[in-house]
Amino acid sequence: MRQTRQSALFAKGRPVKAMNQPTAFLFLQDYFSPLVFQASMDSPSTIAVTLIDPTSGDKIALPGISCTTSLTYEGIFVLIQTIESRLAKSMPGFLARLNLARRQR
Repeated sequence: MRQTRQSALFAKGRPVKAMNQPTAFLFLQDYFSPLVFQASMDSPSTIAVTLIDPTSGDKIALPGISCTTSLTYEGIFVLIQTIESRLAKSMPGFLARLNLARRQR
């Protein structure tokens, strides 16, 4: 069963201070929507992220992003900044499409 964003944010009514990677990746999936977000460990301390534009089929792989197995909200924020920074450097048009799609929601 897939966790919802609400259940990932709260455990028994209290905010979660840190969460495991799969739960944190739910936040990243939501954040990068409408793109498809995929991530997997590519070493004990890094992840490989793939973002796919479902409308065009374009995809970009971003390997070697530093990531721990347990993330705080601050850690998720840093991860988002890292992904966006790498995306802006390698494929600025991809990031522009993401921002346009977000404005249209």
